[in-house]
This record gives sequence, C-alpha cells and structure tokens, in this order.
Amino acid sequence: MIAKNVYIKTFGCALNQSDSEVMAGLLRKEGYSIVSSIDEADIIIINTCGVKEPTEHRVLSYLKQISEKYNKKVKIIAGCLPLMDVSRVISVIPNYSAIIGPEYIDKIVNVISLINMGERPVLLRRPKRAKRNIIEKYRKSKVIGIVPIANGCLGACAFCSVKFARGHLNSNPIEDIINEITWLVKNGYKEIWLTAQDTGVYGFDLGYTLVNLLEKIIEIDGDFKVRVGMMNPSGIKSFAENLASLFKSDKIFKFLHIPVQSGSNKILEYMNRKYSVEEFIEIIEIFRKYNPHLTLSTDIIVGYPGETDEDFQETIDLIKRIKPDIVNISRYGKRPNTPAS
Repeated sequence: MIAKNVYIKTFGCALNQSDSEVMAGLLRKEGYSIVSSIDEADIIIINTCGVKEPTEHRVLSYLKQISEKYNKKVKIIAGCLPLMDVSRVISVIPNYSAIIGPEYIDKIVNVISLINMGERPVLLRRPKRAKRNIIEKYRKSKVIGIVPIANGCLGACAFCSVKFARGHLNSNPIEDIINEITWLVKNGYKEIWLTAQDTGVYGFDLGYTLVNLLEKIIEIDGDFKVRVGMMNPSGIKSFAENLASLFKSDKIFKFLHIPVQSGSNKILEYMNRKYSVEEFIEIIEIFRKYNPHLTLSTDIIVGYPGETDEDFQETIDLIKRIKPDIVNISRYGKRPNTPAS
C-alpha cells in the first residue's frame, strides 16, 4: 500500500485529543503517515468540538477556510459538532469527503476506504459502542498519557449539548484502564490524565465508583502522577470524603476541577445541576481538609436565562468565599436543541 499523508486538527477537550490519538494510531498501523503540515497532507481530519458557542464559531470558521483552500483534498469531519448540528457543518464545508461521530473513530480506516470507492459517508451513531484498542494510539507527547475512563455522562444540564454527541454514561472497565496506565508507566510516561465528560460518575453504570478506580491506580508501581479530570458536584457528593482522602496519595495531583456554574440555588435549579451551593461548599471544605495545598478550579456561566443582579451577586459572594485558584468564566451562549436555548 502506498502511504498517504494525514493531517489531524483537534479542537476541544482531552477526550477529543485522545480520540485523535486513536485515529492516528490506527492509520499509522495501516501505513499512513501523520504529518504536522496541512499542506503536505492528502487527507485532512478535523476533530470538532461544540461545547460552547464561541468554540463552535471558531470550528465552523476553520471548516469554511479548509473548504475553500483545500477543495481537492480529502476532508473528514469528526468529533462532537456534527451530532449537535450536522446541517450547519455541511453548510460551511459542502465539499466534505466524510462526516463521522465519536463512536466511529475506530472505523477511520474503513471510512477512508469508502471515500476511495467514491462514497461520501455520514456516520453519526452506532447501535452499540464498540470496544476500542486503548493501547495502540499515536501519542504526540512522551510525558503525558491521556487515558479516557468513560464516554457520555449521567447529567441532563439544561444548557449543554455535549450529551447529544457523547450520549449516556459508558464507563471503561477498571482492568482496561489499569492495563493502559501500566503500559504508559512502563514506557516512561510521568503524567497520566484521566478524562471523561464527568470523571465523578465513573463506574456508576458498572457498579463501582471513581474511588475504586483510584485505589487500583495508586497501587501501580512506578514514578508517575495522576491528574483527575473534571468532576461535577452532583456525582461525587455522596462519597466526597473517601475521594478527598485518596487525593492525599503522592501519586495524585492535588488538583480539583469542579464546576459550580452559579452561586445561586435558583439558577442551579434552572440549569438542572442536581446539587445546591451548600453541597458544593461542603465538598470543597472536605477536599481542603485532607489536602490543604489543593489547587481548586471551577467554572462560571454568566448571564444564564433568568439570572438577576441578585443571582449574579450570589455568584460573586461564593467566589469570594471559596477563593478558587482558577475560574473559567463563560458568557452564556445557547446551544442547539437545549432547554435553555
């Protein structure tokens, strides 16, 4: 087979980055070359994101540029955005070669075969999510290993369209995750990033929790540290004490990303977030009790539908009280087909 050059552009979260690594690994196994310059590429894969309105605009603008500048090249649109609004994707890149959702990344070689046969496949959802080869990835970093622990979530946040793309919670078995981390550590990786839409609900569909996973991970021999990805308060409030205690381990970064989104219980109810401000504060206090030097990151949405000046002031008061190290602030932007929109 004559090797083809493939350029992969990734937008969005660590899970998207991992999906791109899976596609790159599968393609390299079949003789394709992954190139760093789009001009060298025969095939362009754009792994999209649509979590926020500004992100969607940036992705659509990029797709339009690709459509106009690289009319003759194979262009595969992947990721979450097609599942949120496929018609809008097609409108900016009508000369696409294929469109695939996250559930089809393990079929990337087959997708290119279909393109070579003259087809323009649009593959968004599969009846049953396939088990992937989690080891065989093409990883850009030799230090940081991204390890997806689950796909989808248990939430139904009124402002979020990611669930339309990623679906209901589907956790990876503990054994698979431990095997991948063990492989990474043996191959010299020092940072392990556990990622999911919501790491806090990991294992709920399999009968265990994130605590059970972390207990197994810290038993792995080697010189490495684990960075636990974003977790929502609603998922961890019932076992926060056990989880915070585990964070004392030398193998876990003292970093907690836990989005509160608003300091108003009224707005949290509008958002369908399934926790109260008081429960959020209690979780933070528990984690700081066990980890005094914790780095705390949270997210805030400003201007949510129904938010008053009083609600906004409650958010300001909350931030002043908990004093997070990092605050990711977003102006509310409506996402397609969400209740908030």
